[in-house]
Amino acid sequence: MALTGFAVVREPIGAFAVAPILGFAYFATTTSMSTILQSRLEDNERGRVMALWFMAFGGTVPLGNLIFAPVIDAIGARWVLFGGALWAVFLAWWCDIAKIDRLTEEGSRDALQPDHTATFDEHGVSAGD
Repeated sequence: MALTGFAVVREPIGAFAVAPILGFAYFATTTSMSTILQSRLEDNERGRVMALWFMAFGGTVPLGNLIFAPVIDAIGARWVLFGGALWAVFLAWWCDIAKIDRLTEEGSRDALQPDHTATFDEHGVSAGD
């Protein structure tokens, strides 16, 4: 919403009012993503994964600048900001952490349930083993 607000303002005073909200939302989002990622890693994996995370996350900013600078020149910054806001809404829907947690929990619970459909021989060994 803050990115959309920033895209629609036409006067500098409006941009100055929305920019701190947008900056707060950006840093809150990146901090949350980093926190969630780190909380789901094993201790022995965290250092390596976070090094790759920061390299990939920070390394894509200049690539985005190279890609979208000509687009901004062609159609204007306002439309690129609207596109970014739409992309953010899509990502918020797609990366629904609560839904992912529910599905993961259901999957792990199902994996722990015994398979009562398996056939066993006279020694108690499953036919598929």
